[in-house]
Amino acid sequence: MGDEFPHIQGDFKELKIVFQNFMSNAIKHTPQDGHIYLNYENGSLKFENEGHHLSDEQITKIWDTYVSGDRHRTGLGLAICRAILDLHGFSYCVTNSEKGVQFQIHIKDNEI
Repeated sequence: MGDEFPHIQGDFKELKIVFQNFMSNAIKHTPQDGHIYLNYENGSLKFENEGHHLSDEQITKIWDTYVSGDRHRTGLGLAICRAILDLHGFSYCVTNSEKGVQFQIHIKDNEI
């Protein structure tokens, strides 16, 4: 991330869960030979993967408990991430991008 990535205040173990979940989802939903991009800019940490876009309904419900596009999973991962990010006071979102899907954590306001 380089020197521009800020120091943030938070629980290491909990934030690790969020980062691992976002990366795991990106890997799971990236086609073979696709790419995953991790970027920090303008106060936001972005996890982006190439692949299929989410529907408007999926975007609306993706943070809810037991919502999963993968029937082999429980659908708890992003609900847990939501709770952790809320407890840390971070804002966050998911959007469709030109390449696929992008999860963002807005951390600029939480710098120390």
